Amino acid sequence: MSVPIEDLVWGDPDSDRIRNIKITYAVVYLGRYDLTSEEEVGSHLAVDIKIPLGTPLRSIANGRVSKISLGSAGFGHHVVIEHPNVPDPKNPGRTTTLYSSYSHMDLVNVVEGQTVIKGERIGTSGSTGTATTPHVHFQLDIADAPWHPYWPFTSAEASASGLFFLRR
Repeated sequence: MSVPIEDLVWGDPDSDRIRNIKITYAVVYLGRYDLTSEEEVGSHLAVDIKIPLGTPLRSIANGRVSKISLGSAGFGHHVVIEHPNVPDPKNPGRTTTLYSSYSHMDLVNVVEGQTVIKGERIGTSGSTGTATTPHVHFQLDIADAPWHPYWPFTSAEASASGLFFLRR
């Protein structure tokens, strides 16, 4: 039996199960929350990777934990790691600082200021914040990127900038 998305009720276990099957899936960088898998057509500034609750999350490179947030909305529990002196993707032969962000985590196993090495476990996947099912919202930013996972933008500011985060 097919149930239209608009008939699902938030907080109802049966509706949540159906919603997770219907509308929770991997979202590509700058994609939309639909099934096109097209990049550069939306405002999703990361890649959503649907994985089981509690899957270990590991640092993509050596760095320093620059931010931890244990929020109940938005990105939920998330970690930002600063990776200095990495090859600059825009300027071959030069280095820059990159920031990797891991959002919607269940558990965080690091502290701000901690040095981490590539592959070190930083926490586990979850569905904290604005998430309908366990996944990791993975974002990688260059130092001069206009949007960072730790920039405190409001919904109004995002909308005014042309960003949208829900299905459009």
